[in-house]
Amino acid sequence: MAGLRAANRYAKGLAQFANEAGQSELVYNEMKNIKTILTDSTDLRSFLGSPIFDNKKKQTVVNEVFKDFSPTTQKFIGSNR
Repeated sequence: MAGLRAANRYAKGLAQFANEAGQSELVYNEMKNIKTILTDSTDLRSFLGSPIFDNKKKQTVVNEVFKDFSPTTQKFIGSNR
């Protein structure tokens, strides 16, 4: 239950920030795209969930996969751009 509360807080914070930046629709669509990408790619999900790969390698892959997303979305998902 704590994970759900944290996810809810992050979602509300992102929605508020995107709204204030005038990017609500863009960020919403990008979040839907992220969901689709993660749903469709079992390899990416397995890679990101694997303890074998360090966070730096995972971050490099996330940066590449989501490189065309807005800076707001990249920052939210932890991209170092």
